[in-house]
Amino acid sequence: MEDGLRVATVWRLWITTFCVFQLMKSVAGLDYIVGANFVTGGLWTNEPGPSGTNLTLVHQYELWAKSVNISVGDTLIFNYDDAHTVVLVSTQEMLDSCNYTTYEDVTSHKPPTKYTVKSVQPLYFVCSVENHCQDGQKVAITSISGGSTPPVVSPSPSASSEGRSLQSVRGFRCDLGLYGARESEFQ
Repeated sequence: MEDGLRVATVWRLWITTFCVFQLMKSVAGLDYIVGANFVTGGLWTNEPGPSGTNLTLVHQYELWAKSVNISVGDTLIFNYDDAHTVVLVSTQEMLDSCNYTTYEDVTSHKPPTKYTVKSVQPLYFVCSVENHCQDGQKVAITSISGGSTPPVVSPSPSASSEGRSLQSVRGFRCDLGLYGARESEFQ
């Protein structure tokens, strides 16, 4: 009986550790390639979009920004060649007019540039290379959520004493392997 209890304890510890690592991955944030699926090659570029479309580059970046759910802690990945920059301007007006006389240069020394979202404030990115912003190489990310909510322990969907689930708001679910145990054993 003692060996069976030891095996069950080790099993529970292993499952709990696995679940914690999975939660850490989901809370760390997601990666988003700027322009993916909307701009040719998913690149940070000033080239027009896929042939056969009537969408302007500005519109393609707008569609991309509306298609993603960016949260604090997520990473924006700008894939490009050395002919581009990634600069952060502070207002929508600066983005619209391509006025980047004052900006924060977030360009990496070597592509790609990875930018981690730090707050819920809107982000406005442009390329500062001559005429690239005017060609449409700019994107506004105006809808940013506060990030992941810490994980919570809640009863399993059956609401019985068969076990517990560890969940996060981002939809992660990991059963702890406590099935068959009485609820009072774990309180």
